[in-house]
Amino acid sequence: MILWAKKEKRFHPLPKFPAVYRDLSFMVDESLEAEKVVEAIRALKDPYLDEVSLFDVYRGAPISPGKKGVSYRIRYQAEDRTLTDEEVNQYNERVMARLKEIFPLELRQ
Repeated sequence: MILWAKKEKRFHPLPKFPAVYRDLSFMVDESLEAEKVVEAIRALKDPYLDEVSLFDVYRGAPISPGKKGVSYRIRYQAEDRTLTDEEVNQYNERVMARLKEIFPLELRQ
C-alpha cells in the first residue's frame, strides 16, 4: 500500500512588483563564518530587504593568504510599489556601513 503525503498546499501569489538585486563582495579573514555576515544583514530588519544569500567564497590570488573573498546577493522588494534605484542604493549603503562597523572587512571591486 502506498501512502501519499497529506500535506496542505499553500498558495503564495506572485509579487506584483519586481525585485531589485544588489551583489556585495568583501575580503574577510579566513576565520569569519560567512553565515555571520548573512545574520548581520538580516538583523537590520529593513522592511524591503527580502532575501540574503551567499553565492561565492573565493580563496587564491589576488586574495592575500589568511583572507577569503565572499559574495552575497541581496534582494530588495516592496509589496506596494517598485523600488527606485536611489532607494535601493540607500538601503545597500546602510547594509555596507553596518557590516563595516561589525566586521573587519574590505569591499572588493
